[in-house]
Amino acid sequence: MSVKHGEDTGRSQADLLMRENAIQSALSAVAVADLEGRITFVNPSFLRMWKYEDAGEVLGRDAAEFWERDADGGCDVPAAAMNGGWVGEQTARRSDGTSFEVQVAASALMNGEGVSVGTMASFLDISARAHAEDQAERYRDELEIANKDLESFAHSVSHDLQAPLRSIDGFSRALLEDYADKIDEEGRSHLCRVRTGAQRMAALIEGLLGLSRVARSEVTRKQVDLSALVRTIAAELAESVPEREVEFVIPEGITVEGDAQLLRIILSNLLNNAWKFTGRNAHARIEFGAVDNGNETVFFVRDNGVGFDMAHRDKLFGTFQRLHPAGEFEGTGIGLATVRRAVVRHGGRAWGEGEVNKGATFYFTLGGRMSGAESIVTGKQLRVLIVEDVEDDALLVVRELKRGGYDPVFERVDTAGAMRAALDEGDWDVVICDYNMPGFGALSAIGLLHEMERDMPIIAMSGTVGEDIGAELIEAGAHDFLRKSDLSGLVPAIERQIREWGIRRERRQAASEAR
Repeated sequence: MSVKHGEDTGRSQADLLMRENAIQSALSAVAVADLEGRITFVNPSFLRMWKYEDAGEVLGRDAAEFWERDADGGCDVPAAAMNGGWVGEQTARRSDGTSFEVQVAASALMNGEGVSVGTMASFLDISARAHAEDQAERYRDELEIANKDLESFAHSVSHDLQAPLRSIDGFSRALLEDYADKIDEEGRSHLCRVRTGAQRMAALIEGLLGLSRVARSEVTRKQVDLSALVRTIAAELAESVPEREVEFVIPEGITVEGDAQLLRIILSNLLNNAWKFTGRNAHARIEFGAVDNGNETVFFVRDNGVGFDMAHRDKLFGTFQRLHPAGEFEGTGIGLATVRRAVVRHGGRAWGEGEVNKGATFYFTLGGRMSGAESIVTGKQLRVLIVEDVEDDALLVVRELKRGGYDPVFERVDTAGAMRAALDEGDWDVVICDYNMPGFGALSAIGLLHEMERDMPIIAMSGTVGEDIGAELIEAGAHDFLRKSDLSGLVPAIERQIREWGIRRERRQAASEAR
């Protein structure tokens, strides 16, 4: 028995030593206070965070001294934090008097008999996140001012630029009609070019004004019959060129809640593009539909026209971006940018898939699910870079993506070199990275993405349970955090972050255009 007791004692001491070493080396600050609120222990991270040189400067002091006080002179930290069982955010005060924001997780410290002997708390410096939130608020204010300036500019453009263009076009036409017998063939050709340029400039201005109106208009949601709207637009297209034979496939009963005017802009642009790019096809076919992938309703417009090279898909929704020469197909290069902006106003996203001479499909969502949409697996492609050293864990991620209706194209990497090569060689929709990898984990992967200036959604995962881990990853730059033991939230997290990433990009582009 004595030998057994000795073994147990040795094991307990070893466990205690291991826990102490873990606390001493933790990135999070850790402090212990007794029942009187006096500090009895701090780890090195606490000293660094609060800017103290030695633990002797801290031990024995009242814990309230390390927090900012409110107007009544009391401590901002609730009493619950001092007595255990509290998680929240507070303003701390460093040794030099400066303030910073921390996330606090406090719990009661018990002795071997289950009696509370004090409080243990861990702290995470979130001042960078708080600064980012303040900066985001300033950006929102600046964007609001920029939008007002843009509105004023748009009004000026509408009145001050279009009038001279109408004069150029109108008097050029008058010259052609009234002085046709006095102008030679070369002169008439020059005047026709002047008129064409003026008309194109007017179309560009009108496109920009439309884009501006979409960005500023108030979204008024109501039930809209998309099937009926598509039939109306299709009839208008058919009437514009009666000699064309185009098969339209339009299912009945696709109804959604949204802004009727913005929805017409979305569908008009997509259907006009499909009509335009099937112009050389003797058996043109244009299809509209909607599918439910289990998380949201995805609407689409599909055609069998000239298609496009997927290598250039990043240009699809940019302003003035064209994938086909202006001489082959008319257009301003603003239509899809307008589509994207109208979709984002609904809280959705837009993307396109195509193949040269085999047609194109443009998808969009409106930030929710539509009752009655066809519930099938859409099989839409998702390019995923998985930073994971355990192959089985990566395969479980892929399986979950397939269950969510995706056809994932993925690559698994487990070193910085492999990840760098993968980022150089391909474009990825999302990065999923494991926190617990030895040597190269999620924090290193996030750092590499920032170093390479790659802006894309980042989902971090961990097999370890802990709020500190999630907070640390989010502070480092991850957009979401999941536990490996529950992957049910993976697809919604990816779609949410892709949608939010699209909104962030839209806002950046809007701010850039406003400048």
